[in-house]
Amino acid sequence: MSIVTPPLYLECALSIPVFGSLAVIVFLGCAWFIGNPKFRGNRAKNLALLMLGLWALGPPIWFFYEHFFHFPAHGNPEAGYAALEGAQDVTSKVWAAFAIVLGALYNRKFPGL
Repeated sequence: MSIVTPPLYLECALSIPVFGSLAVIVFLGCAWFIGNPKFRGNRAKNLALLMLGLWALGPPIWFFYEHFFHFPAHGNPEAGYAALEGAQDVTSKVWAAFAIVLGALYNRKFPGL
């Protein structure tokens, strides 16, 4: 059984899956770089900290911008804020899991690293 819900955005419906896929690819690249033992030293450590900082601050800034500025101007009125908040809730949990994995890789908290 599937539940039909109106899309959050009428325009650029394709950009949401594309952006989500891009975020996963960026996460995998960051995880590979941060977890790779070849990349050690001050320069690599600074780059890893920059990646972690951007990953930690970027999504919440986007969620704030989307909620207060982007959705009111470009969102589907039929979907409403409840759908936006639901999508942001699920997405924020995925983002938090990715951030925890990156932090654990950086601090070498995984076995074998």
